[in-house]
Amino acid sequence: MDLTLVITTYKRPEQLTRALRSAEQLRPCAGLQAELLVVDNNSPPDTRATFEAAAAHWQGMPLRYAFEPRQGVSHARNQAVTKSQASWIAFMDDDQTIDAEYLDEFERARHWPGAQCIGGPIRYANAHDLPPWLPPLIRTTGQIDLGPEPQELDPGHALLKGGNFAVRREALQALGGFDSRLGRVGTQLLAAEEDDLQTRLHAREGKILYWPGLLQWNHLEPEKRTKAYWRRHALGYGRTQRLRLGPNARVRPWMLRELATSMALWLYHCVRDSPTTFELELRVWEIAGVLQG
Repeated sequence: MDLTLVITTYKRPEQLTRALRSAEQLRPCAGLQAELLVVDNNSPPDTRATFEAAAAHWQGMPLRYAFEPRQGVSHARNQAVTKSQASWIAFMDDDQTIDAEYLDEFERARHWPGAQCIGGPIRYANAHDLPPWLPPLIRTTGQIDLGPEPQELDPGHALLKGGNFAVRREALQALGGFDSRLGRVGTQLLAAEEDDLQTRLHAREGKILYWPGLLQWNHLEPEKRTKAYWRRHALGYGRTQRLRLGPNARVRPWMLRELATSMALWLYHCVRDSPTTFELELRVWEIAGVLQG
């Protein structure tokens, strides 16, 4: 097996159905043996039922199911590494859809000399009729587009998004997989598990390749159109930053000063009804997440 495409999922059966329908439409590629693996991250039984309903009439690549009882996307992805025997393991999120030409593009990309990690663009499929505060937030969150040409990436300047990237299985095993402290856990919006993995891979001189033809689409669910979601997102990002500081990190005076400054800026712009008010509020939530951690 050359490629295992993995969909990790938690309590989103409708989104999983949509993701599976898109994966079923993937055009086969001569010379590339591929399979699809759904990893259920401790969801209620309706997720398994959703998978079985799709499998009953499946007409795509070989399809498998695995259950990961430990909550967290990093645990789910590490389970995929255990279950796969393919040379490459590619990841997509359950709220995404995948372009029909993905396999053909991957076959071309995987022969890039020295490539250990490969990914491509993610674009929003339904970014329309948005509230005015939302477009600045999704410009760099949930999507990525680094241009029309393939390029090797330096983690100091750019990273692939975790919803659309593939890694050599031997590299994943050598790195010990994903850091289970990072990444989304249930409804807690932690993050950065893919950033951490790419940084560690690059430190071992593994090449990270952006390939523009490896296209996937993100979907703005109703939840992501609310300010409550983005507050939780900012809080989770702050908690993630705290985790990456290491186990001995402590609250420092500069953190409190930054929180006070950010709150003052936010309140000042609230009074003036500035278009950047909500972005400034999210910075307050982010710093609060660091301190909470």
